[in-house]
Amino acid sequence: MKWIEPQIIPLEAEISQKFQKAFLLPEQLAKHGITTVEAVNRFLDVNSYPQTDPYDLPGLDLAVDRISNAIENQDKIGIWGDFDVDGQTSTALLVDALTKLGAETAFHIPVRKTESHGIKKRFLADFMKEGIDLLITCDTGISELDALAYAKDKNLDVIVTDHHALPHTLPTAYALINPNFLSSSHNLYHLAGVGTAYQVVRALFDKYRLKREDQQYLDLVALGTIADLAELRNENRFYAKTGLQQMNKRLRPSLNTLLETAGTVSQRITENHIAFTFAPRMNASGRLEDANGNVLFLLSADSGFLEDYALKLERLNSERKLAVDNVYHSAEEMLEKHPFLLRYPILLLSSENWEGGVVGIAASRLVEKYNKPAILLKIDGSTAGGSARSIPQVNIIEAIKRNSQILLNFGGHPMAAGLSLQTEKIDIFRESISKSIDEMLDGRTVEKELQIDSYLPLSNINSLLLAEMDLLAPFGPANPAPVLVTKDLEIVEHTSIGIGSQHRKLRVQDTEGEIREAIWWNSYNEPLPSGMFDLAYTPKSDDYAQQPKAILEWIDWRESEREVITLPLAARKMTVHDFRISNNPEEVVSDLLKNKDCLLWCEGLLCPEKPGFRNRLQLEEKKLLAVISPPPGYSVLNEVLDSVRPKEIYLLNLYKQDDDLEIFLKKLGGMIKHILSSGKHDFKIEDPAGKLGYVAETIINGLKWWQAKGEITIREETERFKIYRCRGKKSKDLQAITELLKTQLRETAAFRSYYSRADPAALLRL
Repeated sequence: MKWIEPQIIPLEAEISQKFQKAFLLPEQLAKHGITTVEAVNRFLDVNSYPQTDPYDLPGLDLAVDRISNAIENQDKIGIWGDFDVDGQTSTALLVDALTKLGAETAFHIPVRKTESHGIKKRFLADFMKEGIDLLITCDTGISELDALAYAKDKNLDVIVTDHHALPHTLPTAYALINPNFLSSSHNLYHLAGVGTAYQVVRALFDKYRLKREDQQYLDLVALGTIADLAELRNENRFYAKTGLQQMNKRLRPSLNTLLETAGTVSQRITENHIAFTFAPRMNASGRLEDANGNVLFLLSADSGFLEDYALKLERLNSERKLAVDNVYHSAEEMLEKHPFLLRYPILLLSSENWEGGVVGIAASRLVEKYNKPAILLKIDGSTAGGSARSIPQVNIIEAIKRNSQILLNFGGHPMAAGLSLQTEKIDIFRESISKSIDEMLDGRTVEKELQIDSYLPLSNINSLLLAEMDLLAPFGPANPAPVLVTKDLEIVEHTSIGIGSQHRKLRVQDTEGEIREAIWWNSYNEPLPSGMFDLAYTPKSDDYAQQPKAILEWIDWRESEREVITLPLAARKMTVHDFRISNNPEEVVSDLLKNKDCLLWCEGLLCPEKPGFRNRLQLEEKKLLAVISPPPGYSVLNEVLDSVRPKEIYLLNLYKQDDDLEIFLKKLGGMIKHILSSGKHDFKIEDPAGKLGYVAETIINGLKWWQAKGEITIREETERFKIYRCRGKKSKDLQAITELLKTQLRETAAFRSYYSRADPAALLRL
């Protein structure tokens, strides 16, 4: 796995100032494109998020009117769902909400083994015999042309609520509610099936003057959204975060029983409980048996029924694990026996002996191991059906669409899809979709990468950092958990845990003697580091402990590099002492000031005016260099290193200044006033650059700004500038110079932020 160093991310001054003591928040917010305090509040605080109008969804007005008429006329409303957690929660949501509004309802979720995905005419006809007057689909229906045409022939109105990709030909229906009709930048675009159904409920409850009562269902919306791996941005983030808060206030009886049956004791519910406890058990019934009972389970408060049903789900989940293992190991044996299959850009395997309901999970494991898309098909006589899973670089549903002429049916998302075809066409499909994927990759080599967000010592993995993680959570697609790295660790203790000893629990220690616990999932056959190593991990709160504490969720490791760093341009070696995140940086500086062999480089008006502190105009060769304040850019840092030529370097992070445009111009204006009042009109540009702590280009553009404002006149001569007072008019160039300065100051702020968290080796390899 290739580790990608922390990226330099431009930061807005007001956000940087608001979170100046935070470890992660400013950069993580910037990664999401958040540039204002108002946007920060909307992202971090659900109470500040303004929900989007559900009527932004095309067709919702038609759906609400038709459902209202059905309720008033006492028509029987049938709900047709899907057998995954998204479909189960969508069905439960609609059944309960419509019943509360006075509707007579019935529901049906297809049985996977006999009905497969979607809506089949024969089974729809059976459902219609229950006296259905209006049909509402949820998490399904957008590709069901034949079944919905049949419903129309039988004079049955159908309202489709679905979130799957739109087919080339849309079905005939009374209303089609699908977020894919919206722009990809719309807040509702990434809704899951349950989120789409929830918009119908929101609009109905508003129509019946029950506004806000719809929020009682946000736990179901969060459950389905997170389980379906929907992107956690905009509305989805609001639903996930609010729903989890609701679960922690009052957990639905069914979910509480699931926790108890699974033997899970936790201080709070997080997205991990949905992903690893609730969803696998609820999905197990849909994969192996019949998920219709899950709807009743979700809505029930009968403790006897809940306990019995939870035990059933626990049993099915155990069977599901065995079935997944069987499919996965069988697939591995196929690849070992037929290694030529690994040469394709996609793994496409099939068997008559697999459990069709779990092939998607096994495909995910193959994707994880081989870092390429995978399709696993269960052969059933003349037809085969199964699931596809992908990698970020390959939009699998698009690749499948390009070859739809070979298929009987398909549907899905960029990262996951379902499909069926004639068995005899499997080999043809492998060749055809491989060609499509090659075209999509366009010769690019797909290498598994790990983006590092920051380097931190173990001492900073504490309650303050966990509080920041809580603000950023819940994590998932479009909001991945930050990946941190701590260098130079060693394992002091490890033990195997879990059923079959599949996982490891470890204690790791850094060179300062700090110790933290780590958990390494599915590592039973992975070699342990034998010496000093760097660890990439995500910090988590161990909510299963009596007292919450930080634990490191192990992602990857590499052998530690030598402490001595070679600078290629300077052709020398330096020993690095990193005190950028230190509890007592002033004490370090005090000791360095006493060392006559050390030059302390500090720039900006916040730097103390005391002997021993130098700016870039006061440099000389020294054995030791201490970088006291964050540099404004690589070029300046490189110049200082070349001038001082140190054998050792100390990195600190003091006297950080605000790179706000107004503050910068005020500082520069004060310096201009000082130069003019001194009677010396000429100066080297490095003088104000060094004193203020900016690159020369920023100072030059700052002078041009004051000139465009009509305050001064600039004359540039060889290696020097001259300035004179004037009382001119504002130049038409003022706005353009202002925008240029804003950009340069954002770049400066980004580098200072990068300096504070970058790996020393990456920072100093100029």
